[in-house]
Amino acid sequence: MYFFVELDRGDVWYEFPYDEHGNERPQPLSLRPHLTIYTQWRSQRIPLARFGTTIGGWRSEMINGHIWWKYKNSPTGPALWHQIVAAPVWLPPESTPPQDIFIRTGKRHPRAYRPNLHETGPSYASAYGLVAAYHIRYSELPDGRIRFEEDEGIRTHGSVDYLSIMRRHSHGCHRLHNHIALRLMSFVLAHRRHIRVGQQTVEFRRDVLIDGFNYTLELNQGGYVYQLIRPIPVMVLEGRIRGQVLTPIDHPIPRYDRKARAYLLPDGRQVRVSPNGEVRTMDGELVDTTLIAQSIKPSPFAQR
Repeated sequence: MYFFVELDRGDVWYEFPYDEHGNERPQPLSLRPHLTIYTQWRSQRIPLARFGTTIGGWRSEMINGHIWWKYKNSPTGPALWHQIVAAPVWLPPESTPPQDIFIRTGKRHPRAYRPNLHETGPSYASAYGLVAAYHIRYSELPDGRIRFEEDEGIRTHGSVDYLSIMRRHSHGCHRLHNHIALRLMSFVLAHRRHIRVGQQTVEFRRDVLIDGFNYTLELNQGGYVYQLIRPIPVMVLEGRIRGQVLTPIDHPIPRYDRKARAYLLPDGRQVRVSPNGEVRTMDGELVDTTLIAQSIKPSPFAQR
């Protein structure tokens, strides 16, 4: 059965969402992101189902041992669902803050933390939920063949955080309620030829220093892969850009410190942040935060 998918990003705000006091700025949405799966019959686009979903937004990201705000975009344009993975495993990137992958045990150091395997999966509560469809960019060769490009890490996947799907953002992925994701991907596999690749084998290790002690996350097994013989076309629409900032802000922005009552750079300097992402010192000097984030010495250990 022929399928294609459209992801409408809805109302999109690129502006920095916090004011000079660290409080959220109003960024109203009248059109939420949604996913529609279609089939085609006699040249007609026939929608089969439509579900609310998420797009990227401002998220915490660790850079050289310090946590910044960073806009995580959901790239627009064409992509393919080339495989569906049941019980997927999330491999956290280096930019993931330690508190997202390690949790307290109630014991004393050096066993005060342990890996949060519910978050990495496989688990109904993992970052990818019960099932995920992997997006991949592609290009068409002159002979009509498709060449897969680099995996950008974008997925359509399930989530156990049900309330957040209708209210908040993701790190760029398109999240669905777990039961909806399971229903959708089961329907696709029931009507689309595929190959059972089987259980993934992964070699993943990440060592993290927390409060001066080393903790290790090791993963050696991924999810169960179904490879689609004919990938499903996906089009991510731009949506309606709201506000004055028309493109994503690509540089990191320091976080607001409640004790200092100001936005603080890693060296302790107080700065002001405008809605368009400009970071300036109290004297009005423009600050290149990308240069600062890349040049600062990594913290000797990551604090929670």
